[in-house]
Amino acid sequence: MNTLSDYILARNIIITHYIKESGKEIEHIAPGFSTLHEERLIEELCTTKASSLYLHILDSIKGIVLACRADR
Repeated sequence: MNTLSDYILARNIIITHYIKESGKEIEHIAPGFSTLHEERLIEELCTTKASSLYLHILDSIKGIVLACRADR
């Protein structure tokens, strides 16, 4: 999170570019993480307790990406 806070404080163009590119990559690969997770649940390789935590982490990451995109 230092990168995001550095961007907010300094408005550094290089850091801004890095955050935007990372966000695009996350948006591209996140649906795959969700799909693979669903498959693990179906195969009973993941517990429901861990499932909730994993989904909250994914949602938080997506929220950070959306917040960065909205700041453009």
